[in-house]
Amino acid sequence: MNLVKILKEGRYDSITRDAVKRIFDHIKKSKIAYDKGRNIGKKESDGFYEDILHSYDEPLDFYLSLRYKREKVRGGDFKLNAYAYSSDPDYAIVEVEIVINPDSEPKVYSTLNSHIQDAVRHEIEHLTQAGLNKKQGKAKPTRSGTRDKISIENKNAYKYFLLRDEIPAMVHGLYKKAKHDKQPLDVTMEDYLNIFIKNGSITRSEKDKTMKAWIAFAKKNLTSSKFSKKY
Repeated sequence: MNLVKILKEGRYDSITRDAVKRIFDHIKKSKIAYDKGRNIGKKESDGFYEDILHSYDEPLDFYLSLRYKREKVRGGDFKLNAYAYSSDPDYAIVEVEIVINPDSEPKVYSTLNSHIQDAVRHEIEHLTQAGLNKKQGKAKPTRSGTRDKISIENKNAYKYFLLRDEIPAMVHGLYKKAKHDKQPLDVTMEDYLNIFIKNGSITRSEKDKTMKAWIAFAKKNLTSSKFSKKY
């Protein structure tokens, strides 16, 4: 096994691990405050509390921001979104946004942690594709016009998963999640895509096309990936 490739695979593991720990420390701290009738952070107009948790400078230069609020979540225990703002040559930020049902805490923490691992590593990959942290050889960001044409209404939602900059971000994020959950990478990928089949966003044949591209990327770039016998 190529040692250089293995080292590259884990290049951003430590920063992902640190970011996830900071997010979780804040979630737990804010829950203690919430139970006492208080909230931590600056309250925004949309009801989220926001905090800049850390400023990183190595191996990437960016701010880590957390937006959170506690309320009932329809159909689950939490909702999670994450974004990378990286086009500015002098500024970059990874923002994680969480809506969590306080009645589900702390039993939901293990599942939530797994999803945050995926989200943070996904957005870190996007940081390396443009702007302040751009790395040589990384995929170029897809034009906004191309992204705007992808939707459920246009019956091509699966194409989002196959964008040149999303394939590496998706695979790196799910690889991190698979390692955290101690399961084969293809199982984690299929679990993720099955959600979109269930809600009607993609078809089974579109899932198969996506899996083919993701597995090919993983086998080429993440050589220590573990797969089920299916692959």
